[in-house]
Amino acid sequence: MPLTNSQYNALMRVYEEKRAKSRDLANLHYERACQKVPELASIDASISSASLDQAKKLLAGDDTALASLKEDIRSLSDRRRRLLSDAGFPEDYLEQHFECPDCQDTGYVGTKKCHCFLKAIIDLFYTQSNLKGLLEQENFEHFNFDYYSSNYNYWLQLGIAEQLDTDYEKALNHFTQAEAIGPNSYMVKNAIGKNYILQAINEDAIALSRELFDRGKELLMLLINTKEEFQVKAYSIHTYVTGLIRYYSSKKSLIISSKEINEAQSLLDRMLEKDKLDPLFNKVNKQFNRFLINSSTGKLKLDLHKLQMINEAEDINDDLW
Repeated sequence: MPLTNSQYNALMRVYEEKRAKSRDLANLHYERACQKVPELASIDASISSASLDQAKKLLAGDDTALASLKEDIRSLSDRRRRLLSDAGFPEDYLEQHFECPDCQDTGYVGTKKCHCFLKAIIDLFYTQSNLKGLLEQENFEHFNFDYYSSNYNYWLQLGIAEQLDTDYEKALNHFTQAEAIGPNSYMVKNAIGKNYILQAINEDAIALSRELFDRGKELLMLLINTKEEFQVKAYSIHTYVTGLIRYYSSKKSLIISSKEINEAQSLLDRMLEKDKLDPLFNKVNKQFNRFLINSSTGKLKLDLHKLQMINEAEDINDDLW
């Protein structure tokens, strides 16, 4: 299943601890280096002072200030490296070292999940399904794949991990395997519908992307219209409406139809009638209405309440999935 808020927060705390650990180690290295080479502290102070002085000159209109600052910092940095080397320290001794240099232990490279974060998600799924402990105790010669190949949740989790890595074809293969084992699982069916919509969002060919989106929508609407449980409907409505927003936001040449607008708003209204204070659906509802304004469809009439709600809405690109 997708990461819950508590699972995501737990992973983020791990990354915070990693950064704190590397930061503390860098501070400790600095203290040790300064004890052995007291001049380091004065060099760092000179770098800070030079930066401030040159910034003032730049603001005063001195066009040579930036070049002068670069030269000052280069000279001071060279002096710093020589002192460290003469004292027997490695050149990168004072730098902060991260377990993952690609994301600097944040879990993200820009707005994209880092490979280390995807691995952490898979490890979490393995741990919670009791797979990791087994893999640590048994090697692959003794690992019983027959047992896990009959567990649809195992394949579902693998598919979600592939989906996070934007390998939608491989994800679909895992979801299909999960569906074959658990044909009545709404979580699996919802994951397949979402996967088609994600493929559509990332597909450049408009005709193919439309076909993929419609396929995903059909699966999700089937769940919405046939399942009686409120939580099941809510889960699939959230998936569909969020996917609808992201799909049309990514396809600037397409315009959402009045039918789709009314259909999506009706679904959101049904959920909010059940629970007007539900924070997730209120957020999706705000983003949906902001999306309609930004898309300039001219098909939406807004009352004062909705206009106020839109002004309070988060950006439509916020990831609610």
